[in-house]
Amino acid sequence: MLRIPRRHHYVTKAYLDGFLEPEQQHLYCYARGRLVAFRTSPDKMANIRDFHSFRRSDGSLDFSLEMMIESQIETPGLPIIRKLACGNTHLDVTERGRLARLIALQHVRVPYEREFLDRQNKENLEGYLEDMDLAAARVGRPVNAIDVAVSPTAEFPKENSWVRITRAFVENELAAIAADPGKPSREVFFNIADGVGEIFAQMEWTVGYALGCSRFVTSDRPVVMGGKNGAGAQIGITNSNCEITFPLSSTAVLQMRHSGLGNDVTGARLARDAKPNLGDVGQEVKAARHDDAVVQHLNEVHARQAHLYVFSGIPHDWVSDSMQKPAEGTKRKKTLVDADVFLESDNLQGGMTRKREFIVEID
Repeated sequence: MLRIPRRHHYVTKAYLDGFLEPEQQHLYCYARGRLVAFRTSPDKMANIRDFHSFRRSDGSLDFSLEMMIESQIETPGLPIIRKLACGNTHLDVTERGRLARLIALQHVRVPYEREFLDRQNKENLEGYLEDMDLAAARVGRPVNAIDVAVSPTAEFPKENSWVRITRAFVENELAAIAADPGKPSREVFFNIADGVGEIFAQMEWTVGYALGCSRFVTSDRPVVMGGKNGAGAQIGITNSNCEITFPLSSTAVLQMRHSGLGNDVTGARLARDAKPNLGDVGQEVKAARHDDAVVQHLNEVHARQAHLYVFSGIPHDWVSDSMQKPAEGTKRKKTLVDADVFLESDNLQGGMTRKREFIVEID
């Protein structure tokens, strides 16, 4: 009989195992807003019941996404994490791609990111209705469609980039979201991860190994973005100065940086033009040794950006203090550029054209 998985980890249990101390079966868990850490096993951490599942129209549970994550992402990628953590930094093209994809999915699958995707999607749909209603009030007749395109400020959208969105479509989508709030992010985060993974695969990779008794922590947002050499706060993945850090285990951390790109390379250009070419990038993964000060710095960054939890194999008093503060997160907002062009369409009773630009702003 097929086992139906109900407890879905958004941070893989097998990954968290890498932060256990020798002969230990429990990690320290520091919860945001809680003064005292508690200990529990990795299989009981970072999971939500049916997080990747949904109910079909006949009432049965569709858990295919959870099985896909396990077979296509975790099974191929987790051995590569262990390989790097153990000190073997030679990866072939396939291994590099598998790990890049795992880290990318880990970045977008956590509740913090999925909640953002769901919230953004709903706000966009509601914004379309608001735009139509405002336009109808201005022109004195029904406006039941909006043409939308996304492009940078300095560029006018290409002709084939416009998409017509009708009032009926928006209302149907909002009704579906009301019945299944996690539907939008569940349907797109796997594809988003594929695109992010392509960018990760191109970056320069360095594995930092902790010296002495130093230990890395991880969290419920283990993929952290920041500026190179600690410069600045969070910056977007397509920024040429972006650095990604991902703890591999309690003694190893992967750091990824863009190479061969100047500061004048815009995020929009990089996102559009970046294509993985591992033949150019090569398979070299550099190795570094991190002393206590570097390990502590990276740990503090991860604790500040943790959503709700930090996980560690050893106790850290400073983590409890850090987790009393609100989590640091990216401010995202959308900027609308109104083209004020109305469409004549008998079947849609009029429409409105709008160029939309989505901006990421940082704390």
